[in-house]
Amino acid sequence: ALSENASAEILQKSGRGLFGRLDAKNRFIEKGKIALDELEKEWEMKELSYDQKRREEERKIKEEKKTKEQRQAELQDRLLTAAFEGEMDELQKAISENADVHKQDVHDNYAIGEAAVNGQVEVINYLIREHDADPNCKGAYGRTPIWRAAYNSHAEAISALLKLGADPRIEAQSESPYDLASGEAKQVLADWDLSVTDSLLANLNNIKQRREEERLAKAKEVVATLESDTDQAKATYDSIKMQLCHAKQELERRIYEYDCVCHDPDKD
Repeated sequence: ALSENASAEILQKSGRGLFGRLDAKNRFIEKGKIALDELEKEWEMKELSYDQKRREEERKIKEEKKTKEQRQAELQDRLLTAAFEGEMDELQKAISENADVHKQDVHDNYAIGEAAVNGQVEVINYLIREHDADPNCKGAYGRTPIWRAAYNSHAEAISALLKLGADPRIEAQSESPYDLASGEAKQVLADWDLSVTDSLLANLNNIKQRREEERLAKAKEVVATLESDTDQAKATYDSIKMQLCHAKQELERRIYEYDCVCHDPDKD
């Protein structure tokens, strides 16, 4: 039989061992709590950072698009104003800044139409000869440049347009250029040989076809670039998503370990 001292010593050692294990478990649990908190914070920060970057990118894209549209609208306004006023320096400057002679303004008018309605022969020649402006483009209400020139009976402008392929047979608002013109302008239209117009139109159609082919080729290049950028953005997104997934899995693993310890404190 064990003496009381021996029994007390055994109990004391067993108690110290038990309390030691419990203390170790408590320290492990405390460390687990700290690790879980850190993982939760890290995961939340990564998720928040990704969301903030995504929203910032979306905001930038919208702002850039809005700014670009505003800048382009201002350029088109400058272009059409210069065409109307016959200001060649300002016209060329606007074009050099990417104003588009083939694009309508907010009122559906073209630069060539603005030049025609105010009889700006130099501008008419420049836009058509140097920038392939369409002499038969239809602006607001379907009015062509020669229709608008005839409206104000600008004989020289009408003559220039006819020689560059303008078709005097195209009507707008139920009237032809001949119906609108008066005086010398009407005589220019009456004397014009329409077979010349047909020949010029055939040539213009060839030019349009070539321009369309160039436009399609450029569009394909843009699409290819966008697809490449999209693939790169998707790869970045997938990488970030994978990191978040791994962080979440690690968090769930630590939570599981923590729960095991809490429910089985005597487990080694």
